[in-house]
Amino acid sequence: MSPNTRIKAGDLTQEHVGKFVSIHDPESGYVYPAKVVRIERREDGDSPGVSIWLEHPTLPSGRRTRGGLAHVRFDQEFELVDPI
Repeated sequence: MSPNTRIKAGDLTQEHVGKFVSIHDPESGYVYPAKVVRIERREDGDSPGVSIWLEHPTLPSGRRTRGGLAHVRFDQEFELVDPI
């Protein structure tokens, strides 16, 4: 993988678990890598798309390490990055 690779959520696979995506925190202005810990496709129901569980690191602003879940459309783009 090159240092920065754009990928649509619908193209994410279990091989991307353990990789990092670029996240922008609008409150602090920081851009940082968050680790992908789980991916689940949801084809049916009211909100088809991809659920992505992320592990966010402690930020210089003081925000502590935390987990998070994002459920996005299949065409939502992410940037895969190498952690710093």
